[in-house]
Amino acid sequence: MDARQKLEKEIEALEKRLEKDHFGGLINKDQRRKNENRLNKLRKELEKLKKEEK
Repeated sequence: MDARQKLEKEIEALEKRLEKDHFGGLINKDQRRKNENRLNKLRKELEKLKKEEK
């Protein structure tokens, strides 16, 4: 498994977790914010890898 596939799987897992726990932000705002920031960071890394491949 290369780095791109690993990032895609991790992004997909985070998206599912955030979608499943959409009310989690009401109870645990810090964890929700941390997961959203992690998701944004992973998406940026994936875009960077896609640009490098071209």
